Amino acid sequence: PQPVTLSGTNAAKYNGDDGLELYTRGKVTINSLTASGNVDHGAWISGAPTSDVTLTGASVFSDNDNTGLYVVTGGLIKASNLTADRNGYYGAYLNNSVAVDSPRPVTLSGVNAFRGNTYTNLWIQSYGAVTASNLTASGSTLGSGAYIDNTSSAAPQKVTLSGTNVFTGNSYHGLYVAATGAIAVSSLRATGNGLSLSEGYGAYLFSSSFAGQPVTLTGSTVASQNHWNDGLYVYTRGSITAANVTATGNHGRGAWLTTTTFAPDKAIGNVTLTGTNVFTDNRLTNLRVESQGVVKLSSLTASRSLAGSGAEILNFGAAATAPKDVLFSGASIFDDNWLTGLYVESRGAITLPGASASGNG
Repeated sequence: PQPVTLSGTNAAKYNGDDGLELYTRGKVTINSLTASGNVDHGAWISGAPTSDVTLTGASVFSDNDNTGLYVVTGGLIKASNLTADRNGYYGAYLNNSVAVDSPRPVTLSGVNAFRGNTYTNLWIQSYGAVTASNLTASGSTLGSGAYIDNTSSAAPQKVTLSGTNVFTGNSYHGLYVAATGAIAVSSLRATGNGLSLSEGYGAYLFSSSFAGQPVTLTGSTVASQNHWNDGLYVYTRGSITAANVTATGNHGRGAWLTTTTFAPDKAIGNVTLTGTNVFTDNRLTNLRVESQGVVKLSSLTASRSLAGSGAEILNFGAAATAPKDVLFSGASIFDDNWLTGLYVESRGAITLPGASASGNG
């Protein structure tokens, strides 16, 4: 197979069909492509099971009647500094789950923005690891902000979002990740999603590995004012670690964090929240934690739930022969909730210094 290379600066605009339509069995390298204002797709790239697709420089796919950037291949997908706004279908659809020999990664580097598209702003389907930096995926009118799925992989494959990642004002989910491996997200902001009023988490993070893979949130996390489901939902059989989480004013729970497996031969994940963590004014329970491991919660405020409790901490699933503790540190506040301020059920020790639990029930 022969490679396809477009160097320099490239434009494919205002055409009566696709701006760029490319079918190949070879590798594809395109630099600085603008594909906007087309009647169908901005750019349609279809590769063979081993065709790598690489977009270098900065590329823009906006105001097309169909998807802005559509890539289906079996090779790796690598792009930098993508913008895909106001397209009639997806902003960008990237799918290399047709790989036949081994998983190939999807990588988005630089600053990447997908805004105001009709359906999901960014859709990634892969057998391989997914790595992206500085994502903004906001304002989808009939879809989610970003949908990332590599659960078809036989072996654990990571999903990593670095830099600052913003998912606001989408019709359904802000960020949806389903991975076979570890999930790591930095500086997450997921607010104002679920505008369809039928479905929509601020951020939904699901690791399916039976072996137990960690989910890690670094920097600060804000998951607030989402209009239908929970602000933050995390499920894994591994450990959950986060710092400085704020989840307020959501229609569902503020946050639901679960590492429960109900399988004693599998990994038991801990749940750890460090820094200052605020869960207030949510319709359902402000914070729910389900874990068979150790639960550590720092400087926790869980107050003013409209129809639920302040915090529910459940690690009773731990084996009776190996009880796990629930440890609070710093000031803890559980005031003015509709139901219970704080409910903890554990086979291990419970440590709670300096708590306020007033005006509940």
